[in-house]
Amino acid sequence: MLLISALFVSGCSSSSDSGSDESQLTTGPSDGNGESATGTDATSDNANESEGVTVSDTTSGSQTEPTDDSDLSTSDSGDESIADQELPDNTNPVVTDPLTQNRVLVSFDITVPAYSSNELRLEVVWGELNLVADWIGDEFWNVSSELPTETEELLTITYFDNFGAIELARFSQQFKTGSNPTEALQVSADQFNTDQFDDDGDGVSNMDELIAGTDPLVDESASLEVRDPSSPMVLQYVNLISAPSAYFESSIPDERPYFEDWEEVDPPPEFWNGGPWNQRRQSTIDIDAAGNGTFNYFSRKQYVFGNSDSLTREGTRTRTDGSIRWTGSYQLFNSDAGCYLDSVHFDSQTTRTAEGLVTQNGEQSHSVLCGRNEGAVITYSLTGIEIDESDNCEATSGTLSVRPVFSSTRIYTKAPGDTHWYVYTEDRDGQFIEEYLLPSIGVEFYCQHKDL
Repeated sequence: MLLISALFVSGCSSSSDSGSDESQLTTGPSDGNGESATGTDATSDNANESEGVTVSDTTSGSQTEPTDDSDLSTSDSGDESIADQELPDNTNPVVTDPLTQNRVLVSFDITVPAYSSNELRLEVVWGELNLVADWIGDEFWNVSSELPTETEELLTITYFDNFGAIELARFSQQFKTGSNPTEALQVSADQFNTDQFDDDGDGVSNMDELIAGTDPLVDESASLEVRDPSSPMVLQYVNLISAPSAYFESSIPDERPYFEDWEEVDPPPEFWNGGPWNQRRQSTIDIDAAGNGTFNYFSRKQYVFGNSDSLTREGTRTRTDGSIRWTGSYQLFNSDAGCYLDSVHFDSQTTRTAEGLVTQNGEQSHSVLCGRNEGAVITYSLTGIEIDESDNCEATSGTLSVRPVFSSTRIYTKAPGDTHWYVYTEDRDGQFIEEYLLPSIGVEFYCQHKDL
């Protein structure tokens, strides 16, 4: 192999001009007198071209000795000429075809949950790649990077405050690149999870605490006031959550399938003085063998001079594995005023998680529209234990939010191991008012569902 290398270099030297040869063939450090340390000047080097080529070893700085013509004609192993030898294959199968598209420019367009701070940071991690997104404006961020095509990795986007010290929200899912030159991925604010970050463990997320003006790293509830839960303002509206689904479920027999349809009309009394009476009542229940169906009820009370109140109850029952869901409404309409005295829309799902332990998730909207426009929106996710000789369960942990139309919102939170319920209060604009503790909130929900 040494002989072949010498031949290649000799060929290169013959095609170069003499000036280039002099610079390349003068070797060794100078002795200060214009001669090389080996005692060979540039002129003698040029004269040596006819006898052989001096080849520099780029790795060690040493030189190979000139070779004669006999060395160039045969190999070390025999009389085979160079022309007959098989030269190395210069084709490298590992080198990628430059015409093949193997990189894709991906633009990550991200909308984060609304939060205001001058110390925000957004990090994007895809496999081993770590990127920091740029703020575009409002809740919009962006970052772009070239990624390998047809490759799948876990994509995690984390939203920070305090320049990365406090985690606010996170998005995470698998992401696979395609084969196009460019791609764009949009991530919306509702795809972020903000509840998973609660550094002080007080049941309120880091983001909610920062929005409220409290410290997400300090559990303020450790020194909060414990109040008397009997105050009517403290527990306003919470007694309403058990009523809607309780009415429908308790009115359905155990028989499956079940159907009933009846109507009653009461005539006025013989000496009617204009007082109310139940003029009409109608009920239709239709439940199939699986426990799914509907329940509709209507009644009307007639008053003197034709005024009346009409009550309508409509519910739909859905049974899934381990849970019963009711959706429906309760509406009391006054014909004289032409408005609703009471209007309730509800959605509740009840699940038995263990013996004697039941959870219920729900949402209700209550409103009184006849001249007062009162009401509240209630959302809850509660776990309760069955009460002896009762169809209800007492809420022992979970979250309950009561948001009245014209007064402050209260959010009740209690973890399974906590002693007290933590209460967070804010005004209609979402600004923090106060926080305190309650030993109990006295909330019950109906939990003796058939088929559960």
